[in-house]
Amino acid sequence: MPTFTLAQRARMWEQLTSRLNPDATDLGHTKKDHALLAAKLAEIKEMDDEQESLRGQRASTVDRRQILELEAGQVYSRLSSALKAHFGPTNELLREFGLAPRQKGRKAVAAEAAAGVPSNSVVAALEAEAAAKSAPKS
Repeated sequence: MPTFTLAQRARMWEQLTSRLNPDATDLGHTKKDHALLAAKLAEIKEMDDEQESLRGQRASTVDRRQILELEAGQVYSRLSSALKAHFGPTNELLREFGLAPRQKGRKAVAAEAAAGVPSNSVVAALEAEAAAKSAPKS
């Protein structure tokens, strides 16, 4: 048996219901099924219209979501840039905000090692902040 799409089946059903005359004397026993098939076809058409409406709503929802994603990305970029400007692009505190600090170059790491300052250390940054706060103000 061949497989038919819903549109093909609906056309077959419509053709049958439109051409069948249930009032014919020799087909009087088909009256009930004719009315039932006509009702089912009407319901299928309503569901098809509803599906088309939902398809349109889905498309507009996807468009709105894509616009919101773009706007959210722009705001995220501004906030991450502000945090990097505030703390510095290599500061380990950026990790608390889910941002990866930029790697320091070889010259900067070598200079810090020569100065005795641990590179990329959250502890060192926190200790430096605490020392600055507790230092006597003059």
